Amino acid sequence: MGGLGCTQAPPLPSDPPGRTAAASASAGRSEVAPEAEAPRVDASVVLPARPPAGVASGAAPLALTPGMVERFRGMIERSGGRPEVFAKVGDSITISGAFLRCLEGNDLRWGAHERLAEARDFFMKTRVDGRHTSFGRDTLAARVGWRTFRVLKGVPQPLAQELDALRPAWALVLLGT
Repeated sequence: MGGLGCTQAPPLPSDPPGRTAAASASAGRSEVAPEAEAPRVDASVVLPARPPAGVASGAAPLALTPGMVERFRGMIERSGGRPEVFAKVGDSITISGAFLRCLEGNDLRWGAHERLAEARDFFMKTRVDGRHTSFGRDTLAARVGWRTFRVLKGVPQPLAQELDALRPAWALVLLGT
């Protein structure tokens, strides 16, 4: 089985020579410290080069079986996280005002996606910071220009800060997008 793996994140094309992506992103922002080098990534983690055998490209989404649903329920119960709360983890897409925030509003046009309203309503139950739901809250675990390793860099780690602040049962992770 062919696959893709890496040992270190390459510099971003927009980075000047000798400057890290985080240093570029932190210019004028004190909350992001520059780092010397990206940590090594376990090269044994392999991403499939193509969909598994029997799964056509562009195939309909996989339906959840009752057994899968029960396993998810058990995982959520054991997690200790709040089931109606999710954390957002990532980079510039994750923190964009155009990403998910509109789902907090009432001016939604579902069109052919009306079946998603029930899921949206579920996550709208809890104001995670007194004002916002998970959809609209500014995350501590995303910044413009971050490379994948940044969510785990620092003391305390941005990911740990976000999980401590929210106690979510779910996380939406968009890194390297």
